[in-house]
Amino acid sequence: MQISTNSILFKLLLLCNLFFTFALKAQNEEADYYVKDRINNKNSSYTDCVKSIELTKGVMLSSPEILLNSRDKLKLSFDVMGHNYKDYNYTVYLCDYNWEKSILEPNEYIEGFAEGYIRDYKFSFNRLISYIHYEASIPDDMMQITKSGNYVLQVYPDGKKDSIIFTKRFIVYESLITINANIKEAINIEDKFYKQKIDFTINTGTYNVMNPYTDLKVVVNQNNRWDNAISSLKPKYVNGNNLIYNNDRDNVFNGSNEYRFLDIKSLRYNSFGINNILYEDTIKVNLIPESSKRFEVYSTRPDIDGNFIIKTEDNNNSETESEYVLVHFFLKTNYPIIDGGVYVGGGFNNYAIDNRYKMVYNYQRKMYELKLLLKQGYYNYFYMFLPNGENVLDETYFEGSHRETNNLYSIYVYNTELGIKHDRIIGILKLSNGK
Repeated sequence: MQISTNSILFKLLLLCNLFFTFALKAQNEEADYYVKDRINNKNSSYTDCVKSIELTKGVMLSSPEILLNSRDKLKLSFDVMGHNYKDYNYTVYLCDYNWEKSILEPNEYIEGFAEGYIRDYKFSFNRLISYIHYEASIPDDMMQITKSGNYVLQVYPDGKKDSIIFTKRFIVYESLITINANIKEAINIEDKFYKQKIDFTINTGTYNVMNPYTDLKVVVNQNNRWDNAISSLKPKYVNGNNLIYNNDRDNVFNGSNEYRFLDIKSLRYNSFGINNILYEDTIKVNLIPESSKRFEVYSTRPDIDGNFIIKTEDNNNSETESEYVLVHFFLKTNYPIIDGGVYVGGGFNNYAIDNRYKMVYNYQRKMYELKLLLKQGYYNYFYMFLPNGENVLDETYFEGSHRETNNLYSIYVYNTELGIKHDRIIGILKLSNGK
């Protein structure tokens, strides 16, 4: 029996095609999640198919902080791109004041089940890009958190605990002390016009602190940013029950600048800063090219402290009737910067150092560019610089820094008592200047 050469070649081509089809399918399935060693204790997303992650107290722009032994709940919401429904689960785990995982076992800080279920979902309605909107109440009725502290939420598909799609930080606190604080211009002459100083006093009242220099840890962050938080602050003076923190250098932040904003709540007109809106295979929003504000005089303008709001004014339901649009950012510079990278950062992406948010220089246009898929809403953002070898984004490189800038500060007080293996949060305070 004679087999033709063409027949053999056809079969070989068919086998190769099947091999590459299965290989590509496996690669795409694996590409849904980043490699396991990238999972961290930060506010991070590990897949491009999940967007618009929010964890709040159910009130717009609220921080994910709940009082221990109260009825407080957090509202988790996120979108998964496409139309293939999956069940998702979550776990929470305790961390120390520095967001390192606690040595305690889950049954030492959780009563009930250590795993919760995310089953509340809705399909997007008649959108160009389809997605499924998920929501959950954290913790649910089957889970009770029994210790205050820093916590990390992990979300993953049902039955795939190692395939984490994102992590979010939240706080469980007690109100056992009193904190009073104010925001001032920096004392040192070289910082006077550019930085802000947070002076505060902790009154321990009847709460017993054996040694405030070793038993207390204080962390301050600006605009809910954890990447540049100041930690391990020590009191300068102790006067009875009053612990006074007014160090001239340790309690100091860059004033930075008011955030830039993107308003895409409506796609029926070009809001401020938008050059044009194109309706193609996806909706494309091209921004007007922007410039550095590093050497500009301070100018007040309202912002939402780097946060974001998901909202559409074109339809009734922002959760399922908002469009996802491809936003094109442009930052004008005469030449590429060789000693670091340029990023777009804000609360919407947790100021992540991630190639998804890294801008690319266009030599013809003489500007940095970045395209991001964002859900309709209102976004604050900065253009940020990452010097080579550093791990914290610097907003002052393009935005400047001013003592007059309105900022939101959060003060967290942790207590590690002798014999207790975790950092208890005994008080928090939020304050802002001018808002």
